[in-house]
Amino acid sequence: MKKHLICTILILIFIFSMGTISAQDINDTAQSIDDENGIVIADSDLPSNSPKSFKDLENDLPTYYDNVSEFNISDDYAYNEETDSNMTPFDLMIGGFDFTINGNNHFIDGKNRISGFMIFGGNITIKDLTFINCNESWINGMGTTVNLNNVKFIDNGTDGNQTLIKIVGSNLTVKNCSFYSTTKHKADIVGALISSVSVEDSTFLGGRVDYGRILVPYGCNLYVNNATFTNSSARYAPAIYCEGLQWVIRNSKFINLSSDLSSGAIGFKFPHIADFNQTPLFLIENCIFENTSSTKDAGAVFFDSLGMLAYGALYENLTLDIINSTFKNCSSNFGGAILHLYGNLNIADSTFMNNKATSSGGAIYTSCTNLNISNSTLTNNVADYQAGAIFFDEGNLTISNSKLIGNKVTYSAIKNTAHTIYAYDANMIFEDSLFNNSGVSVVGFFSDLKDMNTTFLNDELSTNNTEYEYFVARYAMPIELVNNTIDVDGIPSKFDLRDWGWAGNVYNQGNNGACWAVGSVGALESALLKATGVQHLFSPNNMQNMELIYSKYGSTAMIEGGYVFSAPGYLLSWLGLQSSEIDPYDEMGKISELIFDDDETIHVQDVIVIPGRTDTTDIELKKAILNYGALAIIYGAHGDTEPYFNSENGACYYNESHSANHLIDVVGWDDNYSKDNFIITPPGDGAWICKNSWGTGTGDGGFIYLSYYDMSFLYLENMTGLFSGAVGYIFNNTIPYTINYQTDFAGLGYFDGNYTHYSNEFISQTYELLGAVGTYFNETGVDYELKIYVNDELIHTQTGTSEYAGFKTIILDKYVPVILDDKIKVEFKSNSVPIATQTRQHLLANVSFVSADGENWIDALDFDSTVCLKAYTVDDDTKIIDNENITVYYNSGSYFSVKVVTADGRPVGAGERVKFTIGEKTTTARTDNDGIAKIEITEEPGTYVMTTTTFNGDTYTNTITVISNSSNDNNTPDKGNESDDKSVPDIKPTPSSTMPAYSRQSSYNSEYVYTLYRADDMKVICRSNVVILKALMDLFKVNLTNGHLKVYIDGVLVFDGDVDDNLSKVIFEILEKFLGKHEITVEFTDSEGKTQTYNETMIIE
Repeated sequence: MKKHLICTILILIFIFSMGTISAQDINDTAQSIDDENGIVIADSDLPSNSPKSFKDLENDLPTYYDNVSEFNISDDYAYNEETDSNMTPFDLMIGGFDFTINGNNHFIDGKNRISGFMIFGGNITIKDLTFINCNESWINGMGTTVNLNNVKFIDNGTDGNQTLIKIVGSNLTVKNCSFYSTTKHKADIVGALISSVSVEDSTFLGGRVDYGRILVPYGCNLYVNNATFTNSSARYAPAIYCEGLQWVIRNSKFINLSSDLSSGAIGFKFPHIADFNQTPLFLIENCIFENTSSTKDAGAVFFDSLGMLAYGALYENLTLDIINSTFKNCSSNFGGAILHLYGNLNIADSTFMNNKATSSGGAIYTSCTNLNISNSTLTNNVADYQAGAIFFDEGNLTISNSKLIGNKVTYSAIKNTAHTIYAYDANMIFEDSLFNNSGVSVVGFFSDLKDMNTTFLNDELSTNNTEYEYFVARYAMPIELVNNTIDVDGIPSKFDLRDWGWAGNVYNQGNNGACWAVGSVGALESALLKATGVQHLFSPNNMQNMELIYSKYGSTAMIEGGYVFSAPGYLLSWLGLQSSEIDPYDEMGKISELIFDDDETIHVQDVIVIPGRTDTTDIELKKAILNYGALAIIYGAHGDTEPYFNSENGACYYNESHSANHLIDVVGWDDNYSKDNFIITPPGDGAWICKNSWGTGTGDGGFIYLSYYDMSFLYLENMTGLFSGAVGYIFNNTIPYTINYQTDFAGLGYFDGNYTHYSNEFISQTYELLGAVGTYFNETGVDYELKIYVNDELIHTQTGTSEYAGFKTIILDKYVPVILDDKIKVEFKSNSVPIATQTRQHLLANVSFVSADGENWIDALDFDSTVCLKAYTVDDDTKIIDNENITVYYNSGSYFSVKVVTADGRPVGAGERVKFTIGEKTTTARTDNDGIAKIEITEEPGTYVMTTTTFNGDTYTNTITVISNSSNDNNTPDKGNESDDKSVPDIKPTPSSTMPAYSRQSSYNSEYVYTLYRADDMKVICRSNVVILKALMDLFKVNLTNGHLKVYIDGVLVFDGDVDDNLSKVIFEILEKFLGKHEITVEFTDSEGKTQTYNETMIIE
């Protein structure tokens, strides 16, 4: 889960990796004027025409033994190819004593060929000096104190790797200094390994950096006062990026800054190396942020209280204070000005004006944060989709003595859109404040609002809303499978997916504990590449962010790193996949949205897990790689450092017991990989060929060779079996499922062997076919039984045996038709119950149940959990088969029948609606368990056209010939007096006369119970086999008691009689001929002799 575990060594290597001087030709022309960035350098600021060389500077510098405390520079110095080409970074080394360099406004020009001073120990002051055109860095300090006063750094760097000042374990003070740049470089100031950096009265202007003009990771403290950062860009945080427990920024300006990804000005992430004895302090006071932007998270300030690891949990009250500051014209996707994750955010006496989010939180976006806003103004902030001012996800929100005016959402017609504040899982207190925003201003879900003397002028409030999400409806890009079966005799001694072009891409997770997402995407891409021959580039970013605690679909246990089943949870829930173009990888940001792009989305239906290890060669792992492609596995990573990692060949071996902490992909093996390739010699030969997530610059082009004998391979302390297994993805099911009904968005938590039965209930969202059920198995060979109930009636039963451990989508033998608002219940029997827990998803009672015996059921919500049991539907694309022209005797009880199947020929079971039209009569029938729908032929002798219409509107035409019983032999029907369909018994269904009115339709059988709808609004009037007076009154919405009543259906009188106040009086029996749409008219004469006529259109099914 960590990119590098031995952080201290790696940081030192990074900071002091100087190398020898480059031999490339450098243009010696003077610094130009850059009007765009506002950098104007006068002729007097440029070096002289005859500067001294760096060799001269080496000779002029006093040493420790000279016993002097000051060096006055009297000449300019510049790199000279003839004299300086063999110099090393250590030739300009000073330190070990207190020493001052007086620059006297002279220049030192590296010509982009050489570095500057190496400082070890002592207290060194440099003042009144200009550095220009550095190759690596001008000042490198370790274990020292460095003071810079009135020092200029101009246009240093050309290839992007330059850092002007680097310190480790040191104190740095920068006062009245200027950093001017028109080029790309790494950073201006880098402090690492518990250093302290102080910047005052200084300017940072122009240029492009990677992570901040000031970059202070790994537990450094930062103090900035009266600094200006303008006209810079970066991948992340163009002004400041900090990973320390204390940083204070006062009286500073951040203007015209932009980030490619997250953090438009300042970025903070909780460190995993720091002096944890410090008291945390984070303050922004009297600062201005204007025209700062990012494309992902936080247009100005990004604050991640927990960071990569859980150390941040030591400081649950970690607080960022923003006081008397202004945020104007800042923009981002989430959080136009500020994005804050976890902990506390206090904003006082501050102004947010004209900020914008292209998604949510025009000014502020927080998650898992307690936000306190006082004496502040939020004016004219805009979000395109949600919360023009504040998007608040989980926590306590307090707004006091503040004004929120003119905030809005661009696309306000979207349901549940809030112009000002959107709150989810929130407790809100508004006190002595003013709201003046149009439309629905505050929307809350699972939230409470306490208002104390707050004025709402044009604002509507909608709080205490709920949303229980139990399905994802989305189409997916169709995939075409190719035959890429590997024909081998047994298990070969060596196999490498790279040789077949199926290894996929090498990613770099960077400064982000996202190995689980990056590695899982790698395995998935490999599986698809093998199955389809198509290379995809999916987004680990969307996968990671949707599973974190900061997503309403995520896990409360995940803040950055994940688990082996975190990725399947996301994939199987259809929360993705997304293309990297839609959601690019972002090392800093942690917010993504649910994106529906049918052209880019792939549905994952099946996941195989090879549990644990059996021996050093693991034959089952090798079979899975041959069959499915790369497998995601876990092992104990110790960085790319010796003795566990051989940097020359990428060989890895850890010879002690160690729990896994990193997820990578196994793409092959080599039984004969020599044990001599490892620095620590394992007991024997053999290695797994693995694709890592640290970029192509490590190992063998991003690949490593992990010894068969590595003791951390697939070992997770205190966990066995499935949870330390290798995960692969199977693509052999191309059925286009459209809705995934589920309760386990966060994925599998554990198996509970105390129960063997489990169930889930869902409400159907449309007219569709239930085509599959999905669940987890903890091993191969588990016998199972599934049952499908529709509206409490058992419709389908199916048994089988698990083919592998993992998740399986079980295709139903017969598809089950359902209509809008049907209750679907899936009941499953296995050897244990897969449980989802620690989820942010809100769950309902009486939805998920577990049982030990199938008789006595317990609501899974009783232990804050749900079961992992999904149901999949497809669009109703049914068609008719076995429809033939028939000849029957009159009044013989014969039937015309058809069989219903899906467009691709799959069987459909009971309940599908089919309309039969013969003459002027239309009848709706339902299929039986075999998919047969039929209608009795009751017509007079003659020839008729039978039109059969499927639910989706397709029509089929047949000829029905009815002959009298006295007809001659030439007219004798081919099949006598029997139904044309031998599979359907020639028994006319008889409506039940004992069925009570209003009883729920109980089954699709001969005991008919019909549903009567009012056609104009499809309101259900009754479910019965008779229409009583109460139902008739509900249909017409009038009083029909105590008078004389006539009822006509399509002009035919069906009731004529007196009625009193007995609402249960049967008006007419529902016959098959009444099925379908009909006009119904009532003529009612009341007790005073006044007659009224009413008309309605009804539908009976």
